[in-house]
Amino acid sequence: MENGQYKPYPGPTPNYQGFEGYVPEQAAPPPAYDQKPPDEAGAIIFTVFALFAILSYFGFRSRIPLASLLLQVVMDVSKHHISVYLVAFVALLLQAALAV
Repeated sequence: MENGQYKPYPGPTPNYQGFEGYVPEQAAPPPAYDQKPPDEAGAIIFTVFALFAILSYFGFRSRIPLASLLLQVVMDVSKHHISVYLVAFVALLLQAALAV
């Protein structure tokens, strides 16, 4: 490797006879069954959840007055007892501290 000369190949010279005119074949396009199928599964799952939401609405509709009454009671209690907000804020800080 002195004077910019390269060291000769250490093994026998490879025989490349017969490969001079070789041209690799081009890749054929994939058949139709290899292509990605349409996203029907997502539409089916979305439809099932939408039907479930529509059917469950009629079961939940009768409970709306009770939820409204409970919310009104909670708001009335929190107006008379301001310490509810302090307890809720301390609990929020404690929960945030435990989450870290």
